[in-house]
Amino acid sequence: MCLEIYVGSETPVPTGQGLHLEDLRKTSEVAEVLGARYAVVVSLRGGCACEFISEDGEGVTPEGLDGRRALAQIVGEAAGLGEVVLAGSFGEDSLRGITREPLGADQVVDLEWEWTWDSPRIFDVTRQV
Repeated sequence: MCLEIYVGSETPVPTGQGLHLEDLRKTSEVAEVLGARYAVVVSLRGGCACEFISEDGEGVTPEGLDGRRALAQIVGEAAGLGEVVLAGSFGEDSLRGITREPLGADQVVDLEWEWTWDSPRIFDVTRQV
C-alpha cells in the first residue's frame, strides 16, 4: 500500500518546486469528501507520496524532507487565500467519515504521515495554530 496525500481548497492550489500535483477536480469523490472546489494529489515524481515517510525508522530522506517543505509552502500559501484541507491515507482507505483535526501550516513539515497507516487523517489547515 502507498501513501496518498491530498490538498483541497476553494482557490487553485499553488504549485511548488519539486512537487508533482495531479488535478483531481474531475475525480469528484476526493474533492467532495474534502469539501473543496479544487483538489490535487501530491507526490514527488508522480504516483504515491511514500517518500514523505521515514524508511524503516531511519528518518525521512533529504529528498522527502524537501518535498515536505515544498508541501508546507503550498499549503501555507493556499491557507492565506482561504480554507485548505490536507488529507492522507494508505491504499484504498476511504476518507469518508473521518474526523477533521486542526493543523497549522507551520506544522506540515513535521507531520508524521506514518500515523495514517492505521487510519486516514484529514486536517483543516490554518495559517498558524
